[in-house]
Amino acid sequence: MKVLFVYPQHYLFRGIPLGISLLSAILKKHSYDVDLFDTTFMRPEETNKSELNFDGYQYLKAPPLDDVDDRIINIKYEFRKKIQQYHPDLVAFSITTDLWKNTKELIDVIRHYTFGLPILVGGVHPTINPEEVIKHVDMICVGEGEKPILELCRKMENKDDITNIKGIWYNNGKTIFRNDIGNLIDLDTLPCPDWSLFDKRHLRGAYKGKIYNRGHYLSMKGCPYKCSYCTNFYFKQLFKGKGKYVRWESVDKTISNLKRLKEQYQLDMVKFSDDLFIARPLKEIETFAQQYKEHINIPFLISISPKMVDERKLKLLKDAGCIHTSIGIETGNYQIRKDILKRNVTDDEIRKTYNIVNKLEINTSSFNMIGLPTETREDIFKTIEMNRECQVGTANVYYIYPYPKTEIQEHCKIEQNIEATEAYRFNMSEISTRRLRGLKKTFILYMKFPKTFYPLIRLCEFNNPISNLITKRLFEYMQRRVIG
Repeated sequence: MKVLFVYPQHYLFRGIPLGISLLSAILKKHSYDVDLFDTTFMRPEETNKSELNFDGYQYLKAPPLDDVDDRIINIKYEFRKKIQQYHPDLVAFSITTDLWKNTKELIDVIRHYTFGLPILVGGVHPTINPEEVIKHVDMICVGEGEKPILELCRKMENKDDITNIKGIWYNNGKTIFRNDIGNLIDLDTLPCPDWSLFDKRHLRGAYKGKIYNRGHYLSMKGCPYKCSYCTNFYFKQLFKGKGKYVRWESVDKTISNLKRLKEQYQLDMVKFSDDLFIARPLKEIETFAQQYKEHINIPFLISISPKMVDERKLKLLKDAGCIHTSIGIETGNYQIRKDILKRNVTDDEIRKTYNIVNKLEINTSSFNMIGLPTETREDIFKTIEMNRECQVGTANVYYIYPYPKTEIQEHCKIEQNIEATEAYRFNMSEISTRRLRGLKKTFILYMKFPKTFYPLIRLCEFNNPISNLITKRLFEYMQRRVIG
């Protein structure tokens, strides 16, 4: 049996997804034939290249990545050709909400040019919005897919009944079979992720002026927090009674997988995608640090929460090779952070966390959101000022997006009729759409330049040739200062 995985990612959004790489490893382990259609490096005609500029890390990206073929690609044509050449028995998508539009376009290709080719959609989006997704496809996977996809393939291969698989909803055109989800999986039972399907350019990334082969690795699942903008709280309720929600791999499993991936893909950097890497007990951090330094010994990056900062753990991780931490600020307005985002983290806790990390001379980046309900221009400048006070290395800035099944979406009574890439259009804040886009564009400039530059930077908030030229020059100047 042949399974074609589809990763309908936006142009140049690099990084190998855990979902498909794990599912591929599981199916290959059981002798199934697997292939991939990945749109990451296919430039669609509608791409506005200017939108790719001036992101939070842009000024650190030197030398530039020169591995992109910039020709416009007819993605639907290429997908049709892939199906005709590979002849899959099942087409399986794994998606987040921001990829649903791309997914529907490729589903239309399957429906138009093939007859009866089964389509399965899994991942976060069908789990939080199953009734919407199942209308368009034959099957969806609700919850974790490692066990359901293997059972589905076995039953399809044997021509057995597929209407009663835990975690799989099946739509036969007349009836929708909505099966309960299965138990949560023990992470140590999973195989090492299979990255061989993916273009090796997914691993290439710039950091501090150098190009690295950087692998993204996830050693845990789940999160105990109840942030209003995140789906984790919904997942925790969904999986109630199905096993331990917040789970880690054993240290031995993590080191074994990383050792294999490092050797196979010549990694020279690792980025841990864990929400709460540092939440492991101190004894496990000690074991990890010792084994990582002995067996892996390449730089790595982590994310930490101000609620869980522990200087002892950070010292161990730095000694093991941690060179960078991402720390959430979210917003500089404490009331918005606490009452709207449900992030009960004080300004002092954020400052303390950055003080500890800066003292240890570990590089930092921050996670910030704009476009929040009730937010004003003054609030965004409070966020900028918090970044300045904390001496943050660089800032990641995102528009708030009210994902389905999140508290903030329920609170704002917002329909999901805007793509995640255009979240500024939700108009939840007290700032106009144009101004909001301008502040996202210039956030890091306000953060890094002396305040005497503020009048000049404010000109950069506009979208016209002169403003864009000034913006470009300021980023180039910042680039020379940081890496020159």
